[in-house]
Amino acid sequence: MPIAEHSEKLDETPLRFPQPNQTRKRIATNIGRDKRAIGKYDVENKKELEKIFEHPEVDVTNLLSSRKRRAITGVSYTTDKTQYHFIDKQRADLQKDLERRLPGYEVRLAGCNREEDKCLVRTFTDRSLECMNCRNGFETLSTPWSAAARAPARDAAFD
Repeated sequence: MPIAEHSEKLDETPLRFPQPNQTRKRIATNIGRDKRAIGKYDVENKKELEKIFEHPEVDVTNLLSSRKRRAITGVSYTTDKTQYHFIDKQRADLQKDLERRLPGYEVRLAGCNREEDKCLVRTFTDRSLECMNCRNGFETLSTPWSAAARAPARDAAFD
């Protein structure tokens, strides 16, 4: 069921539903633009209230959030690789620390426990297989892969 009816072909994707008794939600929409952007939407009045983030070249459809702190932490979008725009210093610092500890890899946070002190981290490049890492708080990062697992993947069809 659409959030609102429009005469032209427009796209609205709910990203975060409001809490009970709230009438605002976060959506990815291309209403009034040629690319999808993240915005706040008023359900009762059926209108966009505020643009949170848009990129001039690509659609932005992924909202990052913290369940523990009940806060939006940023957005991600894909150009030549996954890019981030953080609105939360704690999440920005976490990403920066992960990228520092895992140089040469694209680093994505796959999920965290409820306390957000243990996280599953995905690392990969355009030439290697995906690898998972466990981050325990801000102090340690286990890297349970071998040197062979980090080597570029080979496809027998191209040998």
